[in-house]
Amino acid sequence: MNRALRVFLIPVEGKVMRVGVWDGRKDYSNIFTPEDLDRTVGGPKMVVVQVGRPTNGFEGRSSLELTKAMALEVDSVVHWAKNTKTFNSIVEELSKAGKDIPS
Repeated sequence: MNRALRVFLIPVEGKVMRVGVWDGRKDYSNIFTPEDLDRTVGGPKMVVVQVGRPTNGFEGRSSLELTKAMALEVDSVVHWAKNTKTFNSIVEELSKAGKDIPS
């Protein structure tokens, strides 16, 4: 299992979305190619969003709510975390909402 890219199945708007969380380690490093993301996260319409600071549902910052807001337009979302602290906060939030699957 690749720990730098976690994938979750999240029920949203009557469908199950594949939601990836990509650990940018430090300043969005740890680059995956578009082919890597397509193979791992997949979906006909995927969007990648950069997340610059931790989210966990507090202070109006929620990766889950952002995913829900895009559910009607896309099939999968990749949250590209700026650093490991941000990555861990997103993983913690999404772990409560869906199932973590091997990537």
